[in-house]
Amino acid sequence: MKKNKEQNIRESRTVLLATVGTSPAVLTETVWALAHPAKRGAERVVPDEVVVLTTLRGKEAIEAQLLGPGGAWTRLVAAMDKEGLPVAGRLAFGEASIRLLDRGKAFLEDIRTAEENEAVADLFLREIRGVTEEDPATRLLASIAGGRKTMGALLLSCMSLLGREQDHVLHILVNEPFDSRLDPPFFFPEPKAKHVFVDPATRKTKTVRAEDARLDLIDLPFVKMRGWYQDRFKALPPRYSDLVRAAQSSGPAATPQKPVLKFYFTHGSFFADGISVRLSATEFVALSVDLFREPDNLLAALPTVHAAARKDHRYGWFQDFGDGSRFSDSDAVQAQADLTKVRSQLRRKLSAVPALAPFVRDLVPRGADHGQWPPARMSADIPDFWKRVLP
Repeated sequence: MKKNKEQNIRESRTVLLATVGTSPAVLTETVWALAHPAKRGAERVVPDEVVVLTTLRGKEAIEAQLLGPGGAWTRLVAAMDKEGLPVAGRLAFGEASIRLLDRGKAFLEDIRTAEENEAVADLFLREIRGVTEEDPATRLLASIAGGRKTMGALLLSCMSLLGREQDHVLHILVNEPFDSRLDPPFFFPEPKAKHVFVDPATRKTKTVRAEDARLDLIDLPFVKMRGWYQDRFKALPPRYSDLVRAAQSSGPAATPQKPVLKFYFTHGSFFADGISVRLSATEFVALSVDLFREPDNLLAALPTVHAAARKDHRYGWFQDFGDGSRFSDSDAVQAQADLTKVRSQLRRKLSAVPALAPFVRDLVPRGADHGQWPPARMSADIPDFWKRVLP
């Protein structure tokens, strides 16, 4: 039995880096789940070293509940050894393995402010770089299950910035009632151990066996960006905020999703993601003709639109365009100047709308180019309006 289990253990060094708050059971649960994969034939992982990232309060909880004679960590290692798992020389963990989160010279009792979170992210980067740069072959497993949500989010972000192909981000889930407060506390499926659970609804007590606990270890996919930018720098920036900027500058700009545009030809109104954008009749015509017809030359199409507007009195805004527009002029130079002015006004108005500001060049490009927008994100109450006007 022992030989078979050893054959299913990876030979290269593995480090488990875990965030832990005031409930250190997530650490023992993760170690147990790594060595007892749910999938038959999957690799049994027994980390060589365990490093914990926590606060002063977390350190006190770890020392009280895990370390010391008879602590849960000692019982965990003993149970795994009895199973025949290769724990000798592995699972190195003690007080020296606890990395206290700090801000300058002061260790943190908790993490609440933006400055404290930034300091925590810097520490996470240092720890990840220490593991990944000391020995390129070392596999890093980062557990985000413990501590505040911001701790897990920052560790995941740091792993995305520095993680390599062999590295993993993990989260542990435990079925009820083992995720609740039990007496004695649950740390792992300890053989023959029993726990008392008090139902919060009925206040009735129930005894459960530790061996009935189900530990689901989630191997979270994440984007590994290290190879995108590290060759551009002689040394990677040491601070989290600087490394984020460096990574972002190496890739394409993150752009928001284009808003949904809605044109109402019955009354000449325009909406972006449900927000009304006030346009003059001429601006409405210039924008909608450009987007719906995509003519090679918007300027050449406008006199035809103007002539149609002088005859069609069904729509007030269209009549306003016919009465007020100068695009019927035969003076091509003046018409070009008028169109340039209208498009400039359009760009200014659309730039003032937050949802549209990043996409003004798509809607109203400079020069002779026509505007473009994904058809799936654009609609009208009269879809064929300009087909009727511009046959």
